[in-house]
This record gives sequence, C-alpha cells and structure tokens, in this order.
Amino acid sequence: MGQNPASSYAPVSPSEEAAASGCRAPFARTFEQLVSDKVSQRRIPSDDAAYETLWGILSSVCRMVWVHAVHFIGILTSLILCCLSGAVKFEVIDLAWFRAMGLLLAVLMSLRAKNALTRRSRLISNVLGMMNSARTILDVCGGKCAEKRWRLRSFLRFALLQAAANICGDHSGVAASAMPSMQELHPDDRLAAFCLRGKASLKTYARPLLLYLQQLCDDVFDAHEHTRQANHTWLASHSDSVIPISFSREGHEHEDCLQAPVDIVAVIRRHHTIMRRECRSIVIHYDALMMYSERFLTAEFKLMLSSLIFLYIALYPWCVQNESKIVLYFTTFGLAVVFYGLNSMTEHLEDPTLRRGQGFNLILSFWSMMEQLEKDDKVRALAQKFCEERTRRGESIDDSLHRRFEMSAASRIYD
Repeated sequence: MGQNPASSYAPVSPSEEAAASGCRAPFARTFEQLVSDKVSQRRIPSDDAAYETLWGILSSVCRMVWVHAVHFIGILTSLILCCLSGAVKFEVIDLAWFRAMGLLLAVLMSLRAKNALTRRSRLISNVLGMMNSARTILDVCGGKCAEKRWRLRSFLRFALLQAAANICGDHSGVAASAMPSMQELHPDDRLAAFCLRGKASLKTYARPLLLYLQQLCDDVFDAHEHTRQANHTWLASHSDSVIPISFSREGHEHEDCLQAPVDIVAVIRRHHTIMRRECRSIVIHYDALMMYSERFLTAEFKLMLSSLIFLYIALYPWCVQNESKIVLYFTTFGLAVVFYGLNSMTEHLEDPTLRRGQGFNLILSFWSMMEQLEKDDKVRALAQKFCEERTRRGESIDDSLHRRFEMSAASRIYD
C-alpha cells in the first residue's frame, strides 16, 4: 500500500481513529478535537485542463488537420487549379447544385449534433442517477454509525471507480496506481472485491461488484437499531416498555410487550424495498453507461459525411466568379476549418467517455462525489458535537446557532 500514490488519502477506520484517541467512537470526541482534524486534501485524478486553454484549442485544430490531411490537400489542389486555369472569372458549376449540397450538409450535421448532445445529456443523467443512489444507500443503510458509514463509503468508492474504469477503458486518462486499492476496504469485503472486480487483461467487468452492494447493505443493516430510531419519540414517553422484536412460532407478538408504532418487520421491509430499488438503479445506470463504449455511428456514415464536406468545399472555388485570389484562398480555408471543426467536435461529443477535449471524466466525477461524502460526514460530526456542547450550556437550537457553527467550522476546516 505504500507504493500506491493514492494511499496518502486512505481513510482511517472509525474504530482505529477511536482507539487512537481513547474513545469508543469519533462522535465521543470534543468539538475542538474534531475541528482540528481538517478535511483531508487527497490526491484526486485531475481532469485534463489543457483543452480549456489556448493550447488545447490549437492542439484540437492540429489534430483535426492531421486527421483530414488528405482532404485539405485535395481542397488546396482544387483551389490552385481553379486559380491557374482562370476559372475565378466565371462560374463553372451551377450555383443551384452548390446550394442543394449545402442544404444537405446542414441537415446531416444538425441531425448528428442533436443526437450527440442527446447522447451526452443521457450520459450525465445516468451518472447523476448512480451518484444519487449511492448517497441514498449511505444515508439510509449507514445511519449515524461512523463505522458502518466508513465501510459503505469505502466500498462504494472502490466499486464506482472500478465501474468507471470499465466504461472508459484505455481512455480514462487515470493511471492504475491512482485508483483505490483493496487494502482500503473493510476486511470482510476484500474477498468479494478480489473475486468480483473487473479484470482488464481478462476482459471481465465490474457488474458483479455492483450486485454485491445489496448483500453488503444487508450485512451492515441493524434492524434493532433502526427500529429504536423509528420509535425514538415513542420510547421517550414509554421508557418502561420495550419494542416487541421477538415473535412466537404462531407469528404473534408477545402480549407482555407494549406494541410500538413501527415494528421491526415494517423496518426490515422498508430497508429491503429501498436497498433493492437503489442497488437496482445503480446496476441499470451502469448497463446504460456501458453503451457509450460502443461505436455510435457506422464507418460508412462518417465516410459519407466527410466526402460531402470535401466535395462541397473543394468545388466552392468553381462556383464563384469575379473574386480576388486572396479572398478566395481565405474563404475556402475558412469554410474548411469551420466544417471539419464542427464535424470533429460532434464526433467527440458522440463518444463522451473518450475525453478528447469534449469528453466526460467519469472517474473524476465519482471520485469527487466520494470526497464530498466524506467531507459531509466530517461536517455532520462537527455539527453534532457543536450542538451538544452548546445545548449543555443552555443555548437553544436556532438559526443563529447554526450560523455561528458555520463560521466557526469553515474558518478552521479550510485553513
């Protein structure tokens, strides 16, 4: 684990953290101690920002010219022949044909751009769906237990990043050493991660790892604790009674126990319903994202569109008349850059996981989400300790107290 660059951000389990501080759990620490533990600044895989600069734009233009070098040579040859033959003084090709060709190109390119943007928006929708399901699993199943939340969060980080690596393939732009390792998982989850994770060299995928999420949620779930939380108000007013969590062979509750508003069976059913829905949502969105690793358009369609662009621009000098050679040169090459540039941009939008300037970095998106979840847990722990200490002093819980907490915590966490 020391050889992994990502090990510097490896989270410490709540039990180890509590043992180091001499407490049972991190929530038992004082507010000042929790504030002193600043949000860890981990080395996350940074997105390629070169495309957001002038150098990125120039590199995209150079790549476009290199890919369509043969077409540009053909356009230049047609332009030189037109100027040498004196065809610039009269119209060689019918203007109506040229306009019809331009209209056909406009329809094809607009249709392709619309499909590419729709494809990209669906990608974002699937990614957000996986993120929201992961947040729901963590909040519902993890509850307020720091150890359970750490176990779920570490496995969700590992599973989602493995899934993103499968989707992006060799185009992820992130080194394998920067991915989370199995040493960061809970010991009970390492065997499943070893067997079910994707193996790139063997062409296996991480879908079984996502299916294991529901089994993990069932293992982490504590029905008795959730039942007590669901009946918190009722227990406060009936402190001398207990919640009936045992059943006889006939399936009836013991009569010597006062029935609570929410019994354990209802809590278990609710848990299974939510976990089944959210885990299924993650798998469905993963299956939808795997579609983006496949080619969207056929090679024949791309060849036809490139050929139409070539014919349209190469024949442009033969359709104008009484035009100066300098203006004709600049106009022709301007049309070539615009049409081939739009074609290249649309092609990149059709494959958003390739990350060639217009891509969508799935690994960075999931990584940032898990970083945010960890920060949220730390802020909640700070808020709980702050509120407990202030209420012991006789202060009331109101918006003024919340604003004081924000100013006190933010100034220390982000220093």
